[in-house]
Amino acid sequence: VILADIYTKTQNFPKAVFCWEELLITNPNNFLYNLKIAECYYSIGGGENLILARKYYSKSLEQNESCVRAIWGLAEHVENLSQQKRNLKMKLMMI
Repeated sequence: VILADIYTKTQNFPKAVFCWEELLITNPNNFLYNLKIAECYYSIGGGENLILARKYYSKSLEQNESCVRAIWGLAEHVENLSQQKRNLKMKLMMI
C-alpha cells in the first residue's frame, strides 16, 4: 500500500495502477483499491484510460454505494465525455 501511495502522490500513475491492481488481486472486494485505480486511469487520461476509469469507478460504487468519491469520479467522467463531444462538434463545424 505504501508504494502504491508513493507512486500516486508523485503522479507516477502507470506504476501506481500496477501496484493498486496487485493489491486488488489480494482483496478484490476492497472498494478503495478500485477507486484508487479509477483515479489513476482518469488522471492519465485518453480514450481507453477513461473507459477503464469508468469501469473501476463503477466497481467501487457497486462495493460501496455511499462512496462519494466514486460518484464524483463518474460525474467528472460524464462531463469530460460531454466536453470532448462538444469540442469534436466545433472542429467539424470549422471544416
